[in-house]
Amino acid sequence: MTRAFRADASRLLAHFRVQPAAVLCNYPNGRLARASGLLTHRQRPQTAKGTMFVMLEDDTGTVNAIVWPSVVESERKPLLGAKLLTLFGRWQRPEGESGEGGAAAMHLVVMKAIDHSHLLQSLVTRSRDFRQGDCRSVLTGAREGVWTTRTMSPP
Repeated sequence: MTRAFRADASRLLAHFRVQPAAVLCNYPNGRLARASGLLTHRQRPQTAKGTMFVMLEDDTGTVNAIVWPSVVESERKPLLGAKLLTLFGRWQRPEGESGEGGAAAMHLVVMKAIDHSHLLQSLVTRSRDFRQGDCRSVLTGAREGVWTTRTMSPP
């Protein structure tokens, strides 16, 4: 993320009193918490009986979140469609763990999700297309185990 984008997003998200991952790791068990970040992982294993596991990433680290099935259903749209997500919930950690430098399992038990992907529109990204000059090389197929390419003009 660019520095200008981070400043803009931070200002806009300040209204929601979102805490960065580095601050959340020191929260006590049971405290209400808010986290926001890019959604990097979303899992809903069959063995979890409808529970979804989400990972957000911000400038300071990652936040793991658990979304129970009832919340998955009520917050389905933001959970499945967001790229930048804000989560509200209760911070959970083992009792007596300080969280500083430890490997304690800490996560946010989600009660509400908000899609903030519209804030990403100002994020400038560079294309990762592999191009050579004005033409593209395209794999066309293999004959006797050798891939051949042909050059195409850009659209």
